[in-house]
Amino acid sequence: MTVKILVATQGGTADLCAQEIVDTLADRGIDAETTLMGDFGPEVFDEGGQFIICTSTYGYGEIPDNGTDFYEALVAGKPDLSRVSFAVFGLGDMTYEDTFNFAGQKFDAILAECGAERMIERHIHDANSGNLAEDEAIEWIEGWISAMEARAAA
Repeated sequence: MTVKILVATQGGTADLCAQEIVDTLADRGIDAETTLMGDFGPEVFDEGGQFIICTSTYGYGEIPDNGTDFYEALVAGKPDLSRVSFAVFGLGDMTYEDTFNFAGQKFDAILAECGAERMIERHIHDANSGNLAEDEAIEWIEGWISAMEARAAA
């Protein structure tokens, strides 16, 4: 099994977090790969599997440019994602409290609406928290690994 990490980023922080997730998974013997969302469409889900969305929020609650078309295709097509398990690592800035972490929220909602199984709760990183997003990504993915192990044992 290869975990696919789909990244929407404007300034690169989400990509950095995704790489930390890949490294942590590799340390635990789990294959993972990252791909920027602008490189594919919803067909990435056709074979099912494990997916992690790693996205920042840009502007006034928008999805970063490289993830916009992907998100809009999901909303328009509403594909059957019943063979997909997912988790969302969202980045935002609480300074913009009215639209804080909207991109992560949007992806979480549309994937669930399309029938995908949420493995763990969406992570919400605040750029003003004083914590490095990549450190939180490492801690968060450990929770995902635990959820996957519990699922396999059931």
